Amino acid sequence: MTRTRPTITDVARHAGVSVATVSRVLNNNASVGDDFRAKVLAAIEALHFRPSPLAQNLRRYAPATRLIGAIVPSLRSPHFVEVVIGIQEFCYEREYGVVICNAHGDPEQELFYASELERQGVEGIIFTGAWGWDMIDHIEALVEKKIPVCVINRPIGQLAVDLVMVGRRQGNYLATGHLLNLGHRSIGHITTRYSGSTAREAASGYRKALVEAGLAVDESLIVEAEPTPEGGYEAAHMLLGRSPPPTAIAARSDLTALGVLRAASEMGLRLPDDLSVVGFDDAPFAQFTNPPLTTIRQPQAEMGAHAAALLLERLANPDLPQRQVILEPRLIIRGSTAKYQPLPAATALA
Repeated sequence: MTRTRPTITDVARHAGVSVATVSRVLNNNASVGDDFRAKVLAAIEALHFRPSPLAQNLRRYAPATRLIGAIVPSLRSPHFVEVVIGIQEFCYEREYGVVICNAHGDPEQELFYASELERQGVEGIIFTGAWGWDMIDHIEALVEKKIPVCVINRPIGQLAVDLVMVGRRQGNYLATGHLLNLGHRSIGHITTRYSGSTAREAASGYRKALVEAGLAVDESLIVEAEPTPEGGYEAAHMLLGRSPPPTAIAARSDLTALGVLRAASEMGLRLPDDLSVVGFDDAPFAQFTNPPLTTIRQPQAEMGAHAAALLLERLANPDLPQRQVILEPRLIIRGSTAKYQPLPAATALA
């Protein structure tokens, strides 16, 4: 039978101290008292604990640096890149290093990196979001081991962890409401392909705006797609291939909206004359598309900084109550949306 390799959590439990204290001892941090240091060293010897090679390399190149981890659903997304920048800048000013793990859009890789970061002995972990993933068992396991965790834009049920949120429901409500105010009545909505509660919450904002405008919700106008340009491209072809097609589309993200713009161009549609499009995120490229993209702004770097602040505060005071930071989305109007212009009667009958 294969023997399980002891982890930093096992050392902390054996010594009767926190994971952060064990990490400080491994980092030769002078802030740990002699009594606690002796307990940790005795536990390491008793358990035959050996840090992972990656953790040893990290300490070799930055022996005085305290480390946290950040797991990112996909660094292909400019949204998550901006969030990570916010985390790194905040931590750098406070002499913390950040180990960044890219899950490449794969929930199984997130599970792997959560386990690996624990093994490496980082002091806490930030989960920067999810592409509709609802799984939280691994996060709950970290909390039970008293490893500090902060979560961004992700449903956590009753789990008592610190949380930073920007309401997708409110954002999609703003996007759909903007299109309704422009006179559009047939509005497509591209949501995430994952069937998690994040996706359901986002679509509920779209539905709410339509119902308040006195319109029936046509579920066939809600199309699931991967949160990528390719996903947006495929979804746009599905929507715009309808007869009649929608006159506007609210996309799940700016990346998704890129695919919509490409599909519309290939189909000979002029934006915003023939089709209005709204994105979500306000990625750096959004103002440089043709036409510039109307979108819902999330304060992405601010989200990352808030998450880092919550995590470092919890490291300093593990007994703090659960905290939540709620940030408001904003509608940014640019050139990809315009008032609905009905086709001339002769054209419509042609």
